[in-house]
Amino acid sequence: VALCADRMVNEYAAGRAVPGDINNDGSIDSADLIHLRNFILGDDEVLTLDKPQNADMNQDNTINILDFRFLMKLLSEEL
Repeated sequence: VALCADRMVNEYAAGRAVPGDINNDGSIDSADLIHLRNFILGDDEVLTLDKPQNADMNQDNTINILDFRFLMKLLSEEL
């Protein structure tokens, strides 16, 4: 977990996208999962997608349920 946190700090410092940090708050957590779910369901007001690559978890250039499942799996592994 510490290694992952260090990588995230380095990615933010370099101005790069951090896959999974949907709301760009510096952490990957359940709030990101909720934002991604709402975006997929059509609530565009919830997510502005400043960095859409953060939401494209599987990097297929489409934000959909597969990205949601990928993020859900990532979060469950951190528990």
